[in-house]
Amino acid sequence: MKKFIITALLFLTSINIAQTESQEPVVFEQITIKDTELQFLYSTAVEDTFYLYIKLPKGYGESDKRYPILYLLDGDIAFPMASSIVRYLQYGSHVPDIIIVGIGYGSMMNDNEVNYRSRDYNPPETERRGLKGEGDEYLSFLKNELLPYFDKNYRTIASDRTISGHSLSGQFAIYALLNEPQLFNRYIASSPHMIRSIDSFLEKEEMMSPVLKNIDANLFISQGEDEPDSLYAKPINKLLSSLKESNYKGLKIKHKIFNEGSHFVCPPEAMSYGLKFVFEK
Repeated sequence: MKKFIITALLFLTSINIAQTESQEPVVFEQITIKDTELQFLYSTAVEDTFYLYIKLPKGYGESDKRYPILYLLDGDIAFPMASSIVRYLQYGSHVPDIIIVGIGYGSMMNDNEVNYRSRDYNPPETERRGLKGEGDEYLSFLKNELLPYFDKNYRTIASDRTISGHSLSGQFAIYALLNEPQLFNRYIASSPHMIRSIDSFLEKEEMMSPVLKNIDANLFISQGEDEPDSLYAKPINKLLSSLKESNYKGLKIKHKIFNEGSHFVCPPEAMSYGLKFVFEK
């Protein structure tokens, strides 16, 4: 038996050596994911280049139909998640065919060199991790560069835009609502990190009240039960109290708290429930 095992091992080893010597490197063809694109757009407002991850609805190239469009902040991580969630929701007829756009940096934290989320998603009066907030410039990028680009080059419905963000980018979704409420009509703000900005947001809401009275929009705002109250629940409740007190007839609001939800457990739930709500008829 021992002799048989040794002979078998020698035989298999000789085969592996022969294969290694004769085997050429395997070159695989590039694979393209259907209806999915990656583009780059330089912003003069921000003075930076952004990654654009684009998912077109099925049959986009076979008709002249126009579609609602979903803009995802933190697109590097939100795009693959949202693309899958949208597909599930469409099976249940909760979401129509839409164009999905993730706006990102190439990696979630720019390879940990500089976290440009702190630059782009914070309002001007804040500073975080050594970066001054340039939310005004980023909002200008969306308004004057990104949205016109997609309206020109893709068959969008310009009056049907959704913006979605989590944490800092959830804060920016609120910032967009309060500063340029005509840009979007559907908002998903998952665990918006407003601890540094809530006071200025409340002042802005009061200032923009005459404009906000005329909007027709849906706002989904959420938080996790296990997230620190001081960072999330308190500023969120302040904002919601102010919005409800102002009684904007055209602003439909849903607030959801996720049971046992921590900061990094909540995003998929917020995306699922958020999309379902903002597209409710």
